[in-house]
Amino acid sequence: MIQSNCTRSNSSNVSFHPPKRRKVSSRSYIPQQKKEAPPEQKLFELVLLQCPNLEDFKQDDHTMCAVIPDYSKTEDDIICTGMVDLLTNAEEMSIRSSIYEVLVARLPDLQCNDFYFVKVKGEKISTPVFKQGQEIGYTQLTSLARQGAVYVILLL
Repeated sequence: MIQSNCTRSNSSNVSFHPPKRRKVSSRSYIPQQKKEAPPEQKLFELVLLQCPNLEDFKQDDHTMCAVIPDYSKTEDDIICTGMVDLLTNAEEMSIRSSIYEVLVARLPDLQCNDFYFVKVKGEKISTPVFKQGQEIGYTQLTSLARQGAVYVILLL
């Protein structure tokens, strides 16, 4: 027989009280916010390509295409390569500045806006189109580069 601490009595004054439950505040249901990780520096290979011959992209009526179509990359297209460090929270001007610091050694007359970003998949070079006002931040740049290099084309 199991004995309990409760004693039975014939009196009707004894009542059973269930254990008290802990009160749950509404705050306990708010998920805790994750702390932002400090920005890290990531190293990328950088490849500077020369601007394609725009004459090749003229339409039949001798007007320019609104968008440069994909074209094949050759070894002659590469002007120089390098390595660039980028912060994981970098915005477009910060990225351009970092790339500029690498390329200015080879091209002293270069300015921060003298190149644009392209995507290279296999041997095909494509120029991404962004909505008006959208900047290329670190996230967009890693999407363009994937596991490869960051490719930029020199505007001349």
